[in-house]
Amino acid sequence: MRNHSLFVLLTIAPCAIGQAAPARVQPIGMAQVMSRATGLQAHPNEDGLIGFGAGYFARFRDHEVRYDVTQERGATPAFVTLSAPAVTRDGVAVAIHAGVAPVTNDRRATYGRATGIDERYDVGPDGIELSWTFAERPPGEVDLVVRYAVETSLGAPVSDAGGLKFDNGSCGVTIGRVTGVDHTGASVAGAVQWDGTGVRLSLPAAFVDSAAYPIVLDPALGSTIAVAPLAPLTVSDACYDATTDRWLVAWSQTAAGPNNDMILAQLVANASGALVGNAIVVVVANTISEPPRVANHGLRDEFAVAYISDFNSVEVVRVSAITGAVLGSTTVATTTGLDFLYDVNIGALVEPPIGSDSGFTVLYFDFTGSGAIKANRLTYLPSGSLQVGPSVPIWTNSSAAAFSSPRMSRAAGADGKLLAVAVRFNGSNSIVTGLLDAGSVNPGITGVLDSNLPTGGLATVDVDGYAGRWVVAYDAPGPNLVSGPGVRVRPVALTNTGNSFVVGAAFSFGGFPTNQASYPSVAYALGRAWLGYYSLGSTLGGAVANRRVVALDSTSCTTCGDTFSVLFANSSPSTSLIRNRCLATTTSGGKPNGEEALFVWADPSLVVSSTALIAQRLRDFGTVGTTANLGGGCGTTGTLAFNHPPGIGSSGFRCTLSGLPPTALLPIFNFSPPTSTFPCGACVWTPFSVTLTPPILGGAAFVEFPIPC
Repeated sequence: MRNHSLFVLLTIAPCAIGQAAPARVQPIGMAQVMSRATGLQAHPNEDGLIGFGAGYFARFRDHEVRYDVTQERGATPAFVTLSAPAVTRDGVAVAIHAGVAPVTNDRRATYGRATGIDERYDVGPDGIELSWTFAERPPGEVDLVVRYAVETSLGAPVSDAGGLKFDNGSCGVTIGRVTGVDHTGASVAGAVQWDGTGVRLSLPAAFVDSAAYPIVLDPALGSTIAVAPLAPLTVSDACYDATTDRWLVAWSQTAAGPNNDMILAQLVANASGALVGNAIVVVVANTISEPPRVANHGLRDEFAVAYISDFNSVEVVRVSAITGAVLGSTTVATTTGLDFLYDVNIGALVEPPIGSDSGFTVLYFDFTGSGAIKANRLTYLPSGSLQVGPSVPIWTNSSAAAFSSPRMSRAAGADGKLLAVAVRFNGSNSIVTGLLDAGSVNPGITGVLDSNLPTGGLATVDVDGYAGRWVVAYDAPGPNLVSGPGVRVRPVALTNTGNSFVVGAAFSFGGFPTNQASYPSVAYALGRAWLGYYSLGSTLGGAVANRRVVALDSTSCTTCGDTFSVLFANSSPSTSLIRNRCLATTTSGGKPNGEEALFVWADPSLVVSSTALIAQRLRDFGTVGTTANLGGGCGTTGTLAFNHPPGIGSSGFRCTLSGLPPTALLPIFNFSPPTSTFPCGACVWTPFSVTLTPPILGGAAFVEFPIPC
């Protein structure tokens, strides 16, 4: 409105959004390869340290160093163990200490063997680098020799490029050639020898006698992969922490041999996309039978990683969002005998009141007896550890119906409400919903989201939401006999009374033989929900397989057609690769109005002979729309600024009005697309489609809202 003078101390900021282009899902910055990250830390459940890279892990203990190549579960373990180090010249031993505990500094493990003599292991993405440093010349006149006793599952080594190679035909470990380097940078080639039971690393006497000290004896220890790929990465998960503005990406890595499975994690800065610190070993277990799920506790700046070990134990491990430190583990539920657990989920009231003991809610399937989907509430004790409350059945199997595939939204708003979904099989297959209270875990209302679904094709269901609104996605074949796999997505909301659900219309993807969709994952924000799925299409050139992400309207699930795709290297990827993807938004950490998402997927093509885990930040907004200031009302209008150009479907369009005088009573923001005006006496009336009145803080006010599709 122009020339308006109704209120003396009123600031009005009318604005027209013109020529708004469709939004586009855009990658922000470089994709990060999580599985190329490395880490070294205290072993979470054993003595000593554990380090790892893309295709190996190593245990550093006071009596040995064991290096394992990660492989498919069930394969023969491939390892080399070094122990009983000895240093000699003239066949006379140089006095060093045995039984020394290693200490860590970033990604280096160091054994202090004697005054001025250190044994060091530097952890890198492709292997560990072993070196010895000598501050002074060791006594004697012949070559300096460091010897290790060796135990290995790979058989006797063979010479390889000046080093040794332990190899079983499918994978192996190399000990590279030795180099000596002195304080001035002068270097000399050393030797690596196998003596039948151990390995000898040596430097020539002339160099040892003439070198400027300190000197370094430096071989390389690493993995070689001939046939077998590195261990597959299971389905990953991600979550956000608002205080630190960081994501935690977690994944599990299976390995050959007992007690070799690991859950790994990596902090990622949201602002830059850079990896923060080293990767984290969350847990080492005999068998990680269910992949990890992650939730956030914003008040404590902690992540909780839930997983299932050996099919009979639900575990939760807390990780600091600030330091990445593993803070403690809690057993939630166990079974014995033939009973087992699977499909674990975790959620939280992300910003509970100060002083609240509210922790996390864990949902899982317990196949004891006839089976039931259960939930447990975890609360904080004064010590900071978690206390497990009693299990509460949400759905119980019976002769009339059986339930499976439970999923739960990750974050609850101030209302404390989390939505659980599951598949019900009872002749007429359905997707069912159940309301959980993060403060009590007692099940609330239940409902049926979709019924009379085909018998086949219900492989995956997912849900995410916040503050009484959710989006549910699930596999659902198309509508007729020639249908192909498809995905449906529906909005769900609580009524104002909170005693029933309102289920919106379904929006479908795929469902045809030439346009298939399956394995959905979903993430929620107030303005925009994100849907990821596996897409298989047919063209004249043959089948094309993609991982696809689309942005949806959170309240209606309609789409503007904006898409982000990652092409599979071949048109027939394995199921493990298809399933290995997840989406998360900042809502998972209590910031529901963000317009960014994090998409994580597995890709075998980026790292040779390996499966890489890739994390890419995405944003949804147009970049060529314009705005026009139509003039303020009465009072001082201040200065208008926008966070980015508008676009149809923009998920977080923000306008800030700054420079307001202390006498300003109220800001009113009016927005409209280009439209006809109406005469109103001496004024001109513009019919606005959005009117918002935020508070004034520090002489400024802002509004943020999604521009509809």
